[in-house]
Amino acid sequence: MSFDFKKILRENIKENNILKEEKMVRESSQKNSIDSLIHYKEQTSIYDNLLQEEVSLLYEELLTQYTTHDFDSLDEGFWSKVKHFGAKVMGTMEKGGKIIG
Repeated sequence: MSFDFKKILRENIKENNILKEEKMVRESSQKNSIDSLIHYKEQTSIYDNLLQEEVSLLYEELLTQYTTHDFDSLDEGFWSKVKHFGAKVMGTMEKGGKIIG
């Protein structure tokens, strides 16, 4: 029985290369999933900031109308803006055969 050191060495190198490649693939997929999660969170943050800004503008308009008009009869434009904002946040809904939002 002969001991083939070169053969054992080649097999170990081949096995190590396979393990390194598998590790690189795992790390790459983890990095990609983390990057996509960070991208999603950044997008959500941007979306939340835009919604917050829109709510602030609606509130400012409501206060302006409250101080300058009779509060019982707000402009129709204001209510359409509120309806549009609600549809953006919640999506359109159907109520009694009529689309709202």
